[in-house]
Amino acid sequence: MESILWKHPIVVLFYVLYSWLCYGLINSEFKLKTIIKQHTGISSNAAGGEVVGQMSILLAMVTIIFFVASGCCAIGSKTETKFYLWLCLVLVVQTFTVFKIAG
Repeated sequence: MESILWKHPIVVLFYVLYSWLCYGLINSEFKLKTIIKQHTGISSNAAGGEVVGQMSILLAMVTIIFFVASGCCAIGSKTETKFYLWLCLVLVVQTFTVFKIAG
């Protein structure tokens, strides 16, 4: 674990930021559902549904960019191909899980 942090500090930083974005989307979705339950007459857009939608689009775009960059690093690296391919797999699984929870 320590060697990954030393070999790929930028990738780890981007993954932490990506995970923070995923957590923010899930948190916003739960807050939206709570607000809608508390105020039955309010629409989802007035309760913050637009923010959740925009965060979903942002997460999709960040995932695509991060996936493509990791894929390119996997293709270009002779020694770290497994690391980047596993990172691509984790990105896809995490994104689908977040969209399943937030959807």
